[in-house]
Amino acid sequence: MAFGFFKKKEEFADKLFYNAYVYTMNEEIDWPDDAPEEEEGQLHWINAVAVKDGRIMAVGDISEMESLIADDTEKIDLGGRFLTPGFIDIHHSPVLRMAENLRGPMDGDDVRDEEDREEPVMEIEREKFDPIFGTTRVETEVLEEDEEEEPEEEPEGELEAGDPEGEPAYLRPTDEFMQAFKEELEALGDHGITTAVNIRTPNELELEFEDRLIEMYSEGRPCPRFFGSLFVSLPVFPEAVKSVLLQRRTKCTEMDGVVRNEVLYLLVDRQASRHLDKRSLTAIMQEAADRGFIFYIEAVGREDLKAAYEAADDLRNRGCKNTVIIASDTELGEGDRSELSFDQSVFRTWRSTVTGRSFFEGEINDIGEAMDYMTVVSAGLIGMEEELGTIEKGKKADFAIFDEDPYTLTPAELSKAYCDMTVVDGEIVHDVDQENDDFMMDMIMYSR
Repeated sequence: MAFGFFKKKEEFADKLFYNAYVYTMNEEIDWPDDAPEEEEGQLHWINAVAVKDGRIMAVGDISEMESLIADDTEKIDLGGRFLTPGFIDIHHSPVLRMAENLRGPMDGDDVRDEEDREEPVMEIEREKFDPIFGTTRVETEVLEEDEEEEPEEEPEGELEAGDPEGEPAYLRPTDEFMQAFKEELEALGDHGITTAVNIRTPNELELEFEDRLIEMYSEGRPCPRFFGSLFVSLPVFPEAVKSVLLQRRTKCTEMDGVVRNEVLYLLVDRQASRHLDKRSLTAIMQEAADRGFIFYIEAVGREDLKAAYEAADDLRNRGCKNTVIIASDTELGEGDRSELSFDQSVFRTWRSTVTGRSFFEGEINDIGEAMDYMTVVSAGLIGMEEELGTIEKGKKADFAIFDEDPYTLTPAELSKAYCDMTVVDGEIVHDVDQENDDFMMDMIMYSR
């Protein structure tokens, strides 16, 4: 490393990922003149990425990066693995998947195990409905024999935020909650997902999940990126929606993009007894548009889809350039499309299964399209195209590293594939080799 002694420390890389086949997903990269020709559709191979302060410092050949390496630069030999930008999942809810992993009531203090219950007992299910945002949860109460169900009493006064007596049982961060939370984060890392956009989740449950992530970040522990969303399915005051969105955004301002709340998720379903009509949808979107929020509209039927397009059209006619994503499994007729001025200015995708684990749910059959969708395309949809989606200098160092070339897989296989390493902001959040070593060490200690 010639003259390295005289270089300023800030000019050296923190980490160097090398001996890899790097898919930059950047079609405009300035390839060297002597780069080997590749098959059509394949990128020229580069083999090293230097990282500084969580961002990509350089991309290229390892032989060109000697001047970036200091004695304390961490050099990570990937052994011929395949490195891609970190995957971005905009179709599912890690929070609802976490809830699925929970076993039994989350507070667990007042419910006995099945074998300890004295018969007979009966269970009463109550639906708790949030009249503002249209979310419903079911709570189960166990009643002993001869115990009559008493009407619920209204609490005297308002409970302060954070009062555990005012929190629904399934929101309390018990051991069960924290275990499910940890397992869901691990599942994201296992599949190379560095950014998850949470959708269609009861708002209070999502906030609890978000709070745990903020705690992790504040403690200096690396974690996947999380984009929260405000879920609205009923006609509500537009000003109230905007106020809640701004409060959520403010809470995440110090998280450096690791935890963000920028998405307004709007469910349009005329089959519901109370639903968002076109007028309410338009009013809510226009109220929130001036602060740059992302609109994710799920339209169930054809008339719902038409209302979604018309609301987006009204937004564009007012000069608003917010990202609008419309998810629907139906299509508009040519006559409906001819009435729209900006029908090409929104992104169309399919409705989400929410708790599914397939990235594409059979909607994408080409692996090149799938890789684009999980990286550069989705980065643009969430307004992070200048930060994520490609491997190039200045962008955030988010990587998914696979032992097998992902382009040899089908989209269905890719959605189930496990990666060897996942990196967020230059920090390793998943490393299968390290986890296997830790497991073996635990086994050795346990056997003693």
